[in-house]
Amino acid sequence: MTARLPRPARTVEPGRPFPVRVRAYIAAVLLAAGMPVAAASHAPTVIAVLENTFAAPVYVADANGYFAAEGLDVRLDRCKVGRTCMEKLLSGQAQFATSADTPLMFASLKDPRFSILASLTTSSMENRIVVRHDRGIRSVADLKRKRIGAIKGTSSHYFLSTVLTYNGFSAADASLSWLDPADLNGPIVRGEIDAVSVFGTQMHDLLRDLGGRGVALPPVRYFSVIFNMVGGPRSASVHGDDDVKLLRALRRAEEFIRKNPDRSITMVADALKVDRSVLAGTWGHYEFRLHLGQALVHVLESQFRWATREQLVPAATSMPDFLDLLRPGPLRQVDPRAVRLVQ
Repeated sequence: MTARLPRPARTVEPGRPFPVRVRAYIAAVLLAAGMPVAAASHAPTVIAVLENTFAAPVYVADANGYFAAEGLDVRLDRCKVGRTCMEKLLSGQAQFATSADTPLMFASLKDPRFSILASLTTSSMENRIVVRHDRGIRSVADLKRKRIGAIKGTSSHYFLSTVLTYNGFSAADASLSWLDPADLNGPIVRGEIDAVSVFGTQMHDLLRDLGGRGVALPPVRYFSVIFNMVGGPRSASVHGDDDVKLLRALRRAEEFIRKNPDRSITMVADALKVDRSVLAGTWGHYEFRLHLGQALVHVLESQFRWATREQLVPAATSMPDFLDLLRPGPLRQVDPRAVRLVQ
């Protein structure tokens, strides 16, 4: 009787090796059956990716086949907010995740079993407050005694708090409501709140749903977001050098975006299912640059101090060494000049 292995559901890209323990197991089974070693399947690499323009390099890399070219079988698992992406990473549902800085700070206080591989995107223009102008709101000053919604523990939350503090608001000057990312637009559309702190394509979706009743307040120059690619802990590389392969694919995507902005806008608009003209109008608000710098550490430290003042973390919590969260080794292999850290 001829021994047979179950037929794999997917084949492996040519030249991609299995992990050692898997190859050893297959070899042992086939050797006992008197058969030669053959290729077998492996689970796809899951990236929990924000469904937003901030993650454009990931969508461009996927659309252009850059992950596959590096030997990665990637599946994108979309999230409405970075907090959810991080939850999927830490629960084992994803091997990589994308997130802005604020969810990373909060995640590090609860479960620091992750490492920041690189920053992908920065923007100082794409966090906005959308208001119902039929409630008499024309500027930030008009937000006093209004009901404002935000997604707790995200850049939506930190941005709103920064704007209110910068404009001299006290804790009693506005009523904050925590929103469900799955129903972000509902409360303001239904008239339950007067304003919402949003980011990226969320603003366009919200203005569309509000019709003529909504307007976005002007962007501010004193706030910026650093958006990142996150992986597992230092001691748990996914499949050998998969993190390096991932960053190489993202580096190619960054170069493509720089050289082909029009084609990139079309790819991202198609991926996000948003109007291309809307995306084109805000594309210049983003800087797509693969790097890892000291600025991210300073931002995380500032956000921790903010969270402590706002009593969002226990009073006895000490500030982590956020530099320990950064894993610069893989990016140094891709581009040593992209790493600027004081270590």
